[in-house]
Amino acid sequence: IRKALTANRAVSKLLPMLIGDIGLLVLQAACAQSRAWCDQRQAIRISVNRSARQFIKDDLSAVIDATLRDSGADPHLITLELTASTVMHDADRVADVLRDIKVSSVKVSIDDFGAGCSSLANRKRLPIDPLKIDRSFVRDIISDPSDAAITQAIIAMARSMDLAVIAEGVETVEQWDFLRACDCHEIQGYYLSQALPAGASSDWMRANQASERGARVAGDALAPTAGPPDRRPRLH
Repeated sequence: IRKALTANRAVSKLLPMLIGDIGLLVLQAACAQSRAWCDQRQAIRISVNRSARQFIKDDLSAVIDATLRDSGADPHLITLELTASTVMHDADRVADVLRDIKVSSVKVSIDDFGAGCSSLANRKRLPIDPLKIDRSFVRDIISDPSDAAITQAIIAMARSMDLAVIAEGVETVEQWDFLRACDCHEIQGYYLSQALPAGASSDWMRANQASERGARVAGDALAPTAGPPDRRPRLH
């Protein structure tokens, strides 16, 4: 037990030093995959999570520009995700970083919106693109009136601010139908598919282009099966 505890402490001290390198590798891999998909005529948007430590680095904008240039990826297909807690931690600093990043046309989204200490005041002054509704609300939207009301309010607020909104953790057709009725822009979750490797994801996209579920997949325009396109959630 003592050896295990010592090893855990060593790893805990090492991780903060490695997180920057790991984050760079993830960004490079995402941009390379995005370019590969574009070469296959699949314009699929990729979201990349960034930790608070990575996000407020002084050279983040330069790193993103260099990675986009080296990979040849389309910046409009890359989205950086940061949690609401990151925004709350140092909103002024985050706002400065976001303004620098936006120059490259990369999008930035807030993950887990509505959970913890999300602040509408901070959202008002940050150049954020989509909001992602935390799965803790989506999970019980059919059975819990409070979660349903909160989800509806977030969607309505986002639309009034001309923001896209993505519902996380969608697992059932009932949740899909509820979100569609609320005019949610996009959904994400096991109802669509479990996590897949890049090759399988590409095959899934092709297979679903003509399926009855296909409305729009991660920004890649597909023919909706019913109703006007702007009133059906896209698959994320």
